[in-house]
Amino acid sequence: MSSPQPIRTRTTVGTWELDDFFRDLRSTLIALEEAWKRGELREKLAELTNRPEAHPAILASYRRLERGPRIEPVPYRERAIRALVERAKRQLFELPHRFEARAADFPEPRSRFVAAAETQAAAGETPAAAGETQAAAGETQAAAGKAEAAAGKAPASPSETRGALESEAPKRLHGLAVKSKRGECYLRLDQVISAREWGVGFFIDDAEVSDAVTTEVAHATVEELAYSLVGVEKIHRRMSGRALDGELELIPPPNGRRFESLVHDILNEHYPCARHAPMVEDFFEKTDLRLHARGLDRRRGARVQVTSITDAAQHAEKLERIHNLEEFVVLSPVSLAEAMASHESGLDREEEMQFWRCFDSPPDSTRALARALRGCIANALERPFAGPRGPLAAVPEPVRMLVQTYAHQAAFRTTARMRARLQTSAQRSAESASAS
Repeated sequence: MSSPQPIRTRTTVGTWELDDFFRDLRSTLIALEEAWKRGELREKLAELTNRPEAHPAILASYRRLERGPRIEPVPYRERAIRALVERAKRQLFELPHRFEARAADFPEPRSRFVAAAETQAAAGETPAAAGETQAAAGETQAAAGKAEAAAGKAPASPSETRGALESEAPKRLHGLAVKSKRGECYLRLDQVISAREWGVGFFIDDAEVSDAVTTEVAHATVEELAYSLVGVEKIHRRMSGRALDGELELIPPPNGRRFESLVHDILNEHYPCARHAPMVEDFFEKTDLRLHARGLDRRRGARVQVTSITDAAQHAEKLERIHNLEEFVVLSPVSLAEAMASHESGLDREEEMQFWRCFDSPPDSTRALARALRGCIANALERPFAGPRGPLAAVPEPVRMLVQTYAHQAAFRTTARMRARLQTSAQRSAESASAS
């Protein structure tokens, strides 16, 4: 019986220590990968376990690899590991634009959209629970802001899904107040981290706060890397022995998921509810995001497929390849345009009027609206430094509200369909068992 692995507290990473942090991370990963290729992974893990520069989450990923049946090295795994290391490097260092920022104790008051989401969630609760939710919705904005700050990071994050290996720092930084051309705005810590994907960083005059942000960013990068390593392993095992038609690429190029990432940021604008789906779900099941709408009561969140395709035939062809499509929230210019045309967007009359005012001349068809929506997102993607949250600020607010409201309502609809299917399947199985 092996001895339990020690649980180490998360180390602080100073702003000026980031180079050493990444160098140790990369060397540890290379050493483990080479040891695995030679069949010496168990020994290397034992050697690195008590090293201060070894990251517990990375070690845990390779322990999982070591415990499973032996799989042979393949070129696409090697390319994936290199791409993951380069992605981590970009997130840590490639920040061509910085905004001035300071620490903020509590987030800004909740938006009307968040309150509406909570009211919608309450509709499925018992009368007593609904009354409690409505009472909570009537609290002051300051109290609501403190409640959200205490909520911490998004649900079902990689570390929560995998099991936390590192403890929280004693004093937690909740977010930053950031100066921009439009005035000061608040960014939650998850938004501070997400902004780095767009090359956006922050200049913080307070050394202690700067180190706290660097620590959060550094360990979030390690967690994402470790989570991706598990995904690479799962795909590797399922693809082992299969004949490949051409070269397999597991990690998209740096600009390969920009549309998806912007949709991710839009969904997370008011509270952390969306996360990128595990790699194995993305690869095999066409799930790009998982959406944890408030009140959904779904541990992994609703499945979301994101695509920028506007051609009707190509759009239909892509969706036809998705198993149980009716259980997916489809976020695309086409699905959003169809929702507006059928008045199923979830927007009220005033919000619909604000939406149509976003266009100089209102599109005269669903197809034209889909193209206009795609152009709106594409224009925003050309402005990655539009604001502290990246290109999100360049997307008109009514368009963002359309994405958010439609996605949240669709999350409840698609979850109901999934549960109905599972219930029907369970009933049929029970009937078959009783008949036999």
